[in-house]
Amino acid sequence: MAPQPAPGSSGITLDEVLHVRHPDHHRWSPAGERVAFIWFDGGEDQLWLADVTTGEVTQLSTGTTRVIDFDWHPEGRAIAYVQGGDLWVLWDAVPGQVPVRITDTSAKESTPRWSPEGARLGFVRDGQLWVWQRESGSSRAYELPGRLVIVGGGPIGTEMAQAFARLGCQVTQVEASERILDMLCFRDINRSTERGRDGRLETAPGT
Repeated sequence: MAPQPAPGSSGITLDEVLHVRHPDHHRWSPAGERVAFIWFDGGEDQLWLADVTTGEVTQLSTGTTRVIDFDWHPEGRAIAYVQGGDLWVLWDAVPGQVPVRITDTSAKESTPRWSPEGARLGFVRDGQLWVWQRESGSSRAYELPGRLVIVGGGPIGTEMAQAFARLGCQVTQVEASERILDMLCFRDINRSTERGRDGRLETAPGT
């Protein structure tokens, strides 16, 4: 039985609220002529492209699995993205082009990021850092340090500490002032940064 709206309500059900279609994660191409974005559509999230010159908006990804992240190639022609847990590259980001699957494993890839010259593509696989080489087509895993100390409690230091903690490192963040992110004046900011994911991030303000 389909869910019914509550008496006296506007007629919008919870399912309708959870399936509101909207664009997100929009990113400009390096030349600033196109905007790529993920179109959220009730779990069938796809990669789309808007050309600001022509006004044309088209879908780039194919299939029914979700696109969760993407990154423009530095030259502005290719886009790498994660769909269905695998890494894909669209070498010419124009409508009608066929994407190329870079990884095909049971693991889950995420966070694709091109190197500045565009020859390598970094990504995360099940919490481990990997780099794919465009020339050879091979991928290599990089061992991360078991423990890491980040000196500085500002926005950059905090972002780095949280990123390495998510990758599985045991991180200690050291800051001379009495609070992490002290300049932002957030209430209870230390309370929110004392422990990161799975207890891997510890902060030491005032040291």
